Amino acid sequence: MKIKNSPAMSLFQADGDHTLYKTRILNLGAWNMQLSSENNIAHGLTFAKIISAQCMILNDASSKLYTLDGFDKDANLHKGSLTIQTSNLRLRRIGGGVFTGIDFDDAVMNRGFIVITYLP
Repeated sequence: MKIKNSPAMSLFQADGDHTLYKTRILNLGAWNMQLSSENNIAHGLTFAKIISAQCMILNDASSKLYTLDGFDKDANLHKGSLTIQTSNLRLRRIGGGVFTGIDFDDAVMNRGFIVITYLP
């Protein structure tokens, strides 16, 4: 599954506020999570305007989406983290967690998506 990277997929307005927020959706591209614990994605935005970012991870079968951050109850570990940096989004998976298995070792497919909310 792959979508077109878009500079502005949507606009919405917060309650009681007149500020418009934009959403950018980026493909993660290929990421063999079993071999590599980290992936950096350029976001192409002004750092000070970024409000939030969320990463969704797609398994090799393209049958399930997982959040990168959070807690894996079965492995009793945090799954990973997303850090917003000046130019990049730093994605890290934790060793021994759900993403180190064979369901996440395809090195060709788009591994998932990042949704960034930001000010125009």
